[in-house]
Formats: sequence, structure tokens, C-alpha cells
Amino acid sequence: MSMEGLEYETIVQNGPKKVTMTTGLDRDTIRSAYEDVRNDASPTEWAVFKFEGPRIVCSARGSDFTEFRTHFDDGERAFGYLRLQMGDEMSKRKKFIFMTWVGPAVSVINRAKMSTDKAIIKDIISVSHLITFLTPDEKEG
Repeated sequence: MSMEGLEYETIVQNGPKKVTMTTGLDRDTIRSAYEDVRNDASPTEWAVFKFEGPRIVCSARGSDFTEFRTHFDDGERAFGYLRLQMGDEMSKRKKFIFMTWVGPAVSVINRAKMSTDKAIIKDIISVSHLITFLTPDEKEG
């Protein structure tokens, strides 16, 4: 019996393999990082949220934007949350950016899942003034 026939027999007997499509969140670490970025008294200016299997977790926090840019690889999906100060000497305001990253080597299926995964994390990341996609060119420059 060929390998294909064997696989077919296994599927018929045991059922098809089930693939988890639901994305989960590590709510506590994501909420903690989000609140840290939003806190004016905190030096933390950004947080990065990545996928560990089917869960989104906070993978890094920091204050140096150059370091922030290093957390996005070509083969992965991620989200970033940044605090920026805008304005001039007379009027300074904090602005928050929610960023989505989909690397150029990410599969079509995972690219398609980003819209639903983004909706899930936005339950926690609720305040942002700008929602954007970071591209590989912007990461480098």
C-alpha cells in the first residue's frame, strides 16, 4: 500500500487532523505592557506583541525606537504599540500608535488571519491615534 493510501486509511479511521485556528491572548502581560506604555511616569515608550503558537504574548518592551525596529522579522507577524510626544514647546501631547507587522515571508493563511487576530488584540489595545502597517522598508529606515 502506498504512503498516500496509508494516510487515507488513517484519516478514515481516526478522522482528519484538527488544526487550531483560534488565536488566544496572554491578557495579563499584554494589558500590563499596554498600561506601561500609556503611563506618562513610565520610561517605557513601546511594546511588541508576537505569536507563540496560537497565542499572542508581549515579547518585548523598551524606550529606544531603534531597538523597537529590530523586533520585526521577515517570517513573522506581530503588533507594536508606541507612545510619541507631539507638538511644540507651547503644546506637548502624547499620541499612541498601534502598528501591525506582516513580514514578506509570512504564509498566505497567516496573512489572512491578521485581520481577525488584530480585532482580538484591539479588545485590550483600545486607545490609539494612528493605526498603521509597518513595511520592511520602514523597518530599515
